[in-house]
Order: sequence, then structure tokens, then C-alpha cells
Amino acid sequence: MLRLDCQVKPRRIKFGGDYNGGSLCSGWNCRGAAGMWYWKKEAVCEFRPLKGKEAALGGSAILLSVFLSVILEIREWDLLLNIKILVIYTALLAASVVDWKKRIISNRLVAAALIIRLIILIMEFFLRKETFLQSTAASFWGLLFGFGFLFLVSILSKRSIGFGDVKLFAAIGIYMGFWGTFNVLFYSLLYCAVVSIVLLAAKKADRKTRIPFAPFIFAGYVTAVLLQAF
Repeated sequence: MLRLDCQVKPRRIKFGGDYNGGSLCSGWNCRGAAGMWYWKKEAVCEFRPLKGKEAALGGSAILLSVFLSVILEIREWDLLLNIKILVIYTALLAASVVDWKKRIISNRLVAAALIIRLIILIMEFFLRKETFLQSTAASFWGLLFGFGFLFLVSILSKRSIGFGDVKLFAAIGIYMGFWGTFNVLFYSLLYCAVVSIVLLAAKKADRKTRIPFAPFIFAGYVTAVLLQAF
């Protein structure tokens, strides 16, 4: 697996061709032995192989994506449901990568997921009028649980669950409803507890160590979807 790394680097350019010699001097333009030359900033990009945790995370994401695509094909769910599953899947996968590397949850990512859900609600109003009220009610209760309840837990527990994670569960709630969000939370906490115990036993972490929660939310979401499929 490869990733694309890009850096902006200065390069000496001679009028009429690359500069290959002459004296060094400061500034954008100067005269050397080979004539007039100047500095030019260029983006230098190259592919580098993923290593360690990045490779493991990337490989797992690809395998899960293929598996989930097969499940969607086998189960033959309706189009809108497939769209909802794939949108929140993509959002959680992206949030997991960012949280793993930078320990933050992007507000834009959550906002994009919520906007897409509103668009889907409008589509459901025209295409699924008989179930529109039921779907809207499920989204409301899911949002209330995913955001309201977990926000309260975050405050009372002195942010053992970060506000970024609360926002992710708000997005999950409006897509999956109350019970779907509850199942995702259950499996997320279960996976997080197992990994925490392993890290503590191996003395790789202590009780004060903070680990990103978004990857566990992603794993919990995939588990909940797969169990619903089968």
C-alpha cells in the first residue's frame, strides 16, 4: 500500500535551462558563473509505502470496505438504505484516520454527514411517504440519544468521551435511530475496553493514557451493520 507525500521545495532555475553551477548568493535573482538564475518553488510528490500502524489501518479499511460491499449486494436492501449505510461508513472511516493521527474530529465531516441525511429525508418524503414519519421519528430519537445523552455523559464523566465523539454519535443517531446507535455504542465500548485491558496488561499504557475513540466507533458501526445483515 502506498501514500502520496508532497513537499514544496525551492529549485534554482537558469534562464533558458536548469542551473548547474556558479556562485551561491541570497535573494531571488543573482548572477553566477553560468549566467542569470532565480529561485522557483515547486511541489515535489512521491509515493511512499505505508508502514506499521498506517499499513494495518489501511489494509483493514480496504478489507472491510470490500466485505461491506459484498453484504450490500447480497442483502439487496433498497437504494436509500444503502446510501445511508455507505455515507456514515465513509464518514466514520475518515474520522478514524484523522482521530488516529491528529486526535481530532472534523466538524466539517460531521456537518457533511448531517446535510446528506437531510437531503435523504427530503428524498424519503417524496419516495417513501408511507414510512416518512416513522423514519423521521427514528432519526429524531437517534439524534437525541446520540447527542443529548452522550453529551450529558461527557459532562458528568469529565470528558471521558470527547465532544468530537459525541458529534460522531449525533451523526450515527440521525442515520441509524435509537437502537442502531445503542448497538454501535455498545460494541464501541466493548472493543475499547478489550484493547485498553490488553495495553494495560502489556504495560503499553497506563490509566492516564488517552487513546482515540473514533476507530472503535467505526469498528462498532461495522459490527452492528453486519449483525443486522445476517
